[in-house]
Amino acid sequence: MQIIKGRLAAKAVGLVAAVTGVAALTAAPAHAETIVWLSSPSHCAGVYKSWQVDMGKTGVPDLCPGPNDHKDAIIAYCWVRGDDIDNGGNVWYYTERVFYSWEGWQYHSGYLYGDYVDSNKEFHAGLQHCGWGN
Repeated sequence: MQIIKGRLAAKAVGLVAAVTGVAALTAAPAHAETIVWLSSPSHCAGVYKSWQVDMGKTGVPDLCPGPNDHKDAIIAYCWVRGDDIDNGGNVWYYTERVFYSWEGWQYHSGYLYGDYVDSNKEFHAGLQHCGWGN
């Protein structure tokens, strides 16, 4: 009888831990996105299909820095390692939303080279890794 009570108690503890773990997973945000205004002083940034340049762009216009009222932006969800362009590092930001100063927010997913977006500032500020890719 003591063995059965011990097993039931262990199952109950396991169930509570599992439910608590699931609750913690569902309560946590899937990602901590951040708005990143393009600020690289000398480049516009294309939206690519991958973190590899040879995979090509998605077909949407490049995003560019500009005066305060004409800056483009992205919502950066995370970063991955990819191609290094002109020794600017290998950080690429993943986005699903872009902001064109003349159109507003648009849904476009893809990857933008971090050095051309903001000189990798969000990466250095702690933007999370995507969990896929490199």
